[in-house]
Amino acid sequence: MKKLLIVPIILVALCLSACGTQNELNKTDNYIHPEKIVQMSVEYYNFEEAIAESTDVVIAKYIDNRPFGDNLTEYEFIIIDRVLGNAAEKIFVYAENIDVSVLGGDIGSYKRNDVSFDKDAEYLLPLIKIWQVTANTHEDGYLFIGNLVIDLNNPSKSLMYNEPINAHSKELNFNESLSKNQVLS
Repeated sequence: MKKLLIVPIILVALCLSACGTQNELNKTDNYIHPEKIVQMSVEYYNFEEAIAESTDVVIAKYIDNRPFGDNLTEYEFIIIDRVLGNAAEKIFVYAENIDVSVLGGDIGSYKRNDVSFDKDAEYLLPLIKIWQVTANTHEDGYLFIGNLVIDLNNPSKSLMYNEPINAHSKELNFNESLSKNQVLS
């Protein structure tokens, strides 16, 4: 009888230890730890789809950027206004130093941390909140969606996938002179 009881206890112990190992692997091999990622592919979103996928949309001013960890760049922004979501007064957006293949669309690939900002401009940023408990990022951390950055001072300079945004928008023609209010509506 004791032998029959010991076998299930050993099996349960092995399963629990395997689950613990898997959790440790997930902590170091997840989206926010791109030093483990060699190549990444994402689904193509046009401008309107990217806005619909965002957890937060903010109007922000760029402060600075700095390397973060082995393979990330951290971008710091002050929030001027919240269009969607509950972003803090100051947020941090993270971008990996990797090339990303885009599935669908005619982009091929783009580099996630190949974005630049002017400290005098205001930007409309559709973002995805980082929800991972194990992430090493700031509590108010976000990710860009397709490197979508809308320059509200000069919308024609706006980019998505590091290309002019007009190629990715169905409803707005960013080549025309759009006002800040037209873009926001």
